[in-house]
Amino acid sequence: LQNLSHLQLPLPLLPLPLPCNCKLQPTATQSPSISFPLSYYILMPKMKQMKFWTSVFLVMATATTTAKAEVSRLDPIPRTRAPPFTKRGSVVHYNVGSLDLAQRIRAGSDEPQTPTALRPITTKTAVGLGMLLALNSGIVNGVTLSGLLQPTKQASAAVTGAWTNSALGAASGNSDQFAFNAKCIVSYCFGSLISGFVNPTPEPFVISVPSVRTALFVGSALLFAAGRMVGKDDATRDYIFVAAIANGIQNSLTSTTTANLCRSAHFSGITSDIGTFAGQVLRGNKQNLIKLKVFCALGLSFWTGGYFSYSLAKRFEASTLLFSSFLYLVLGLLVGGV
Repeated sequence: LQNLSHLQLPLPLLPLPLPCNCKLQPTATQSPSISFPLSYYILMPKMKQMKFWTSVFLVMATATTTAKAEVSRLDPIPRTRAPPFTKRGSVVHYNVGSLDLAQRIRAGSDEPQTPTALRPITTKTAVGLGMLLALNSGIVNGVTLSGLLQPTKQASAAVTGAWTNSALGAASGNSDQFAFNAKCIVSYCFGSLISGFVNPTPEPFVISVPSVRTALFVGSALLFAAGRMVGKDDATRDYIFVAAIANGIQNSLTSTTTANLCRSAHFSGITSDIGTFAGQVLRGNKQNLIKLKVFCALGLSFWTGGYFSYSLAKRFEASTLLFSSFLYLVLGLLVGGV
């Protein structure tokens, strides 16, 4: 093979290594050409996908290990769920992580001493952050659902439709439809699994700084990877799965931190609650009026994100996902000061 210019190689295979059992065969004009076994064309795309998902797994494993070390450094005493308060004589001591603590802070009383790794937040702060993340989720979902970046239109912030579409694919014998929607479901669930893994003992209205920071950093890395994957022939639709993982992390994180007050990605349940609470208010029951206002604000933020996603995707294309990645990164860096 002294002169490669005489080789008749298919253009997409030029940058790839040659398999060990490839054969050099002469053509009708006696110029050499290379033939590859069928397994080469089948295995090479799978190997590329395995390499990418292995890199994602290593990033998440490294972030999780770092979080555990940070927790041990900031909070050496293992956390266990304590009762809402303990009474010593005539003095009542409120425990970190209970709803009584959040109510006490909102009432303006002195905040008790807390471990460095734990930061209590008020309802107002939680709702504000939830609205910001809902806006971000609406942008990401709009980008994947609009079809502006690639032909497949699929929601990444909710999987209600994916459950039905996967069932229809299985019933009709459309294996591609079934597999694609099943991957969307598994990706979203996997994102929630990551959130639960890094923060196994969430406390309402209390932020575990290392856990929340790790979850946001992992989400930032995933959205950055999704933005870089758009337009690659071997990963045309894979970026949707990665975006679904990030949205799963976000929705689980906001739900567990706020006792399901702020769900910032999946809005089927919130839409149902808005109707339920509105009906109660019309009949004079204003017990859930505050929740109704919060859910309406979250829904409006999500809708606004979807509205702006169209113009952002048309102008910035895949870089729109990089903006969302940067937002996660900034929130992760600032979470200790909330």
